[in-house]
Amino acid sequence: MIILKSKVYHNYLEILAYVFVFSLCFDKLNIFGINLDYLFTKITMSLLIFFSLFDLNFWNFSNKYSKYTLILLLYFVTLTLSSYLNISLGYTSYFDYLFFLNILVFHSLVNIFSRRSDIIKNALFYFCIGNIVLTFFYFLGIGQVDMPDELEGRATIFGYNQNFLGLSLTVSALVILHNLYVQKYNLIKKLFFIICFLLVTYFMVTTGSRTAFVAFVLGLSMMLILNNKISAISKIVFFLIFFTVGFFLIIFFSEEFTLSQRLTDSFVTGDTAGRDVIWSGLFYFFSDYILLGVGKTGYARIIGDLSPHNVLIEIFIYTGLTGLFIFVYLIKSFFTNILKVYKNQKNILPLIIFIPFFGILLTGQLFDQKLIWFFMACLTQIPNNSLSNE
Repeated sequence: MIILKSKVYHNYLEILAYVFVFSLCFDKLNIFGINLDYLFTKITMSLLIFFSLFDLNFWNFSNKYSKYTLILLLYFVTLTLSSYLNISLGYTSYFDYLFFLNILVFHSLVNIFSRRSDIIKNALFYFCIGNIVLTFFYFLGIGQVDMPDELEGRATIFGYNQNFLGLSLTVSALVILHNLYVQKYNLIKKLFFIICFLLVTYFMVTTGSRTAFVAFVLGLSMMLILNNKISAISKIVFFLIFFTVGFFLIIFFSEEFTLSQRLTDSFVTGDTAGRDVIWSGLFYFFSDYILLGVGKTGYARIIGDLSPHNVLIEIFIYTGLTGLFIFVYLIKSFFTNILKVYKNQKNILPLIIFIPFFGILLTGQLFDQKLIWFFMACLTQIPNNSLSNE
């Protein structure tokens, strides 16, 4: 195999990473009646993996960045073993190709991001641009689709899952706000990104995703609390105004916004959209498979394609305490790095990204969502090649 190290080649890899990240905002696409579901992302993902294979760093597992890939590969082996042990008639697919491809994408991004700190900044910028374009499409009425009755009232575009769309928009809104604070934009650019922030935030609210909204509030709060340039009194005044106005807005728009009703249901009645019933039922079915779980084959045989809507529970069911320990160690590694970069450089952007990512762990899915693998790649690199606040 030819291994390339030229500057031109690495520049092309960076461009491929940016195009892939931009394409994540258009996983589902339907233009002029042509359904292009996942086509854009499949092409960019394939190109990214293929050309990364010729990079010397891709095959170097001795550097400090590769430890995350090794942890993921260890989990993947555990998952494959567990699925193999639980093969039965009609459920024989024990090798999760999509999960393995996502690990390759993750590893490719990690190696590209490790070259220079500004690559991550640029990748996040193109990710934000992708969501800004998506938001403009929404307001122009492009990509509107009919939704099932149970999802009516929750905004989406091209049929995206509202929770993942909401979290994607949340990250973009917070990154835009962060850049407005740290970047020296001229007046026209500043006005443009302020408008984009407001539109993206509005779009996020209309998705009706409680996880996305809570992540947005927590991210905004962390940006304020950890900002040493703002006095304690100013922070207190801001929080009083923010939560007072927010409370009355939720009441005022309770009929217009599905999110208002869903938040009210969560706080008043403890509604979790049926997740608590699913979780208790899953523990009942799989309580006898503590050590290695039942794999994806066993889960498909017993439950089918019903999602647990909780990554940690999903991992426990698939791979038992063994896989859960491996994955929790990975999350701990992320968080340790985030604390390190804040302590050394007072950079809060890793925490801003980690909050929505953690929301996915508690309420969503991981294995087939390329967006989350991009977030993880950012978290592994930011602590070492930090996005500067300067």
